[in-house]
Amino acid sequence: PVESLHSPAPVFRIAHHIHNTRKRPGPLAVELTQVPRDQHAGVVRLIEWGNTCLDRLYRQECNDTGNDSQVTEAIRRILHADSLQQAGMALTCYLAHHYGCERVSLGLRKGTGVRLLALSDSTQIPARSGLSRHLAAAMSEALAENQSLDWPAREPRSIPAHLALAEAEQNTRILTFVLRNAGEAFAALTFESQNSALTDN
Repeated sequence: PVESLHSPAPVFRIAHHIHNTRKRPGPLAVELTQVPRDQHAGVVRLIEWGNTCLDRLYRQECNDTGNDSQVTEAIRRILHADSLQQAGMALTCYLAHHYGCERVSLGLRKGTGVRLLALSDSTQIPARSGLSRHLAAAMSEALAENQSLDWPAREPRSIPAHLALAEAEQNTRILTFVLRNAGEAFAALTFESQNSALTDN
């Protein structure tokens, strides 16, 4: 990562190696503005996780359909994003469409809480709304337990934040995945479904 010393606004530049099990590896260059210094490490970890995630999606897509058109389109949208938030929205929109969810949300760990980065069904994060509080609480719940959570729980357990989100949004299934890099949890993805069709794949 390199910070420009001559740009009017702080510029955060990242050069990262990307890989794919079926394609030749290559470099990825990202330039972001308005990213606070204390979030630089989180951005790098998000890119590293995204690299692994997209590789898995690519392999799954090829196994399922014999082509990579959907994953290629998802990668294209992410790489053409103008900001980290737009990249997060491209990812959440793709996941929501691919898995048939009402909403997929991405949040980054910030201290003991969560900062919502992107919602698949909204171009803006509804600040201080009931939805934003419920989503952040569900993500924080999973990060606090340091494991992914599934509601309704398959085994008896207390996950009140997921229950509150389900009741508020009339969801029949919620999955919150904890994203890790080098064993450290840094973000969470919450999938919401109202038709019980959400799968773990």
